[in-house]
Amino acid sequence: MRAALSSARRPLLGSWLLGRLCSTQALVAHKRGPELQGSAAVNWLRNQGRTPGCLIGDKLPQVPFWVEAEQLEARMRKPGFEARLIELVLEGQIIRALPAEVRRRSHRHARKRRES
Repeated sequence: MRAALSSARRPLLGSWLLGRLCSTQALVAHKRGPELQGSAAVNWLRNQGRTPGCLIGDKLPQVPFWVEAEQLEARMRKPGFEARLIELVLEGQIIRALPAEVRRRSHRHARKRRES
């Protein structure tokens, strides 16, 4: 999943407010370091039940991240998912992003098709 970064970044939040937002509407995103980039690492993340993604934006560096697949799939089932901003909590900041280039087929499904 790629997400285009919105220009609306919110300031760092206190842990109480952050926990409250995480439990209701915002997806908790974890930044991927260099050790979790590349096809083998991405496949490993998917096998662990995580969905890799990347934040991109005008004149901003790319920020690779991952989210829990179950949380993302629940939002993907709603109509208009790709046309609405989602909130990601990444390193204590809330980032509003527009999903782009979303692949809806699960990794496990793709692996089963290759084995057939």
